Amino acid sequence: MISKLDRDQIREICRIIKPYFAQRLGEYTHKRITDEWYFHGMAFVKEGMFYVSGINIGFFREFVREGDYTHLGMNVLITRNGENPQLRTRIYKFFRDRILSWITHEEMAYRSERGGEGAKFIHYKRIDEFENEEEIIEFLKDAINGISRVFPAIVENPGNVFDGVLRAQAPWDTPIIEHCKKFVVI
Repeated sequence: MISKLDRDQIREICRIIKPYFAQRLGEYTHKRITDEWYFHGMAFVKEGMFYVSGINIGFFREFVREGDYTHLGMNVLITRNGENPQLRTRIYKFFRDRILSWITHEEMAYRSERGGEGAKFIHYKRIDEFENEEEIIEFLKDAINGISRVFPAIVENPGNVFDGVLRAQAPWDTPIIEHCKKFVVI
């Protein structure tokens, strides 16, 4: 059983999982490392609404105030405050309805350092539940596969909920629908 992982082990696990993430979901748009998390993510924005949603994979300190990272896995963040609350609610419901079987804990609230507030859907396990790093890699791959199953529904764009939503990466002109089409296996 793994009691904790040091930064070098975490960095190596992220290096190993990165190509699988890119193959199934696309390249990361950002990376954050703090005492609370060490993750790579992919964000989506919409003009006038800015940050709409994000997908993050990595290591997190959850449910405790201090100490080392306690959990690893993925989360999906949906911003609920800001411009166009009706559309934000539709995007929230879209994800909630499609990842209910994927999440491992109850929905949580989240706050960003930029004032965003919303919902966090998580697919985590405690680090001490793993016997070795190979089990961690397989769990992370399974989490990625779960999110990739949502991409066909994004491509369908029910009710035009994703019109104008873009991948948050330069050149800032890739619609989420076009991005997801690249990864949908027919």
